[in-house]
Amino acid sequence: MGRKKTVDILRFSAEDEIPQDFLMSVSRKKISEDFTLHWHDFFEIELVLSGRATHLLNGKEYPLGRGDIFVLNPSDYHGIRVIEELELINTMLDESLIRTQLLDALLSCKRDIMFTLQEEEFDSVYPLFARLVEEFEAGRKYKEIFMKDILECIFITIARQFAFAYNPSSDADKEPVRRAILYIHSHFRDDLSLAEAAAITGLSEKYFCTLFHQSVGQTFKSYLNSLRANYARKLLETGMLSVTEACYASGFGSLSSFLREYKKNFSGLPGALKRQESEMKQI
Repeated sequence: MGRKKTVDILRFSAEDEIPQDFLMSVSRKKISEDFTLHWHDFFEIELVLSGRATHLLNGKEYPLGRGDIFVLNPSDYHGIRVIEELELINTMLDESLIRTQLLDALLSCKRDIMFTLQEEEFDSVYPLFARLVEEFEAGRKYKEIFMKDILECIFITIARQFAFAYNPSSDADKEPVRRAILYIHSHFRDDLSLAEAAAITGLSEKYFCTLFHQSVGQTFKSYLNSLRANYARKLLETGMLSVTEACYASGFGSLSSFLREYKKNFSGLPGALKRQESEMKQI
């Protein structure tokens, strides 16, 4: 019997959204209508220039306005409820354009990566985004190198804001694990197997398991199920999905396995969270 799936959050694919010869797309956009909940298998950075909205990010609501900047990775999902037309600069990119150490920091961050730039900070960061748009549209010589350097400046600004545990040295032995983690974050909603993850690294399953555990401190299965359970909790926090819908939308193959992993990660059952939300709405 195949995996049962009762709900599917809208997905945007890098193949459709990003030029495959460059792996980055930058544009200035205006958003006047609500944007439904969705996720994408690439990274995204947005800087809000004007307007007001409510940002639905990983089950939480944030006010969105001028100077807000946020980063999304493949395990995030979000949507926007527009209050006043938004103008923003949107950057979509493949993870290969992010320096390894910064990529590690982004993926290991336990908080939603979103914050507001003060006016002085906005005045220094906005020109970086504006230059990205200019270079992307102009098609000048060496634009790929120039844009990648600008992008790194933006990421460093974000890393400073969030005080990431940034290690400037690179451990080449961990590179296969990094590739696997990126693949897991993009495919954990699917019926992902150990064999599939190991194949991405070119290692045998046995050696991959050993290296993964040494690098991450968890087994492949534990890491995968924890990622799924956390994603399910975020879905449930929106109040838009039932426990069963959140279970299958998060990649679990059965309700029983979902409940077992949820309890292991959160010392309780998801039904308690749903009841708590219902009681809060009645207050």
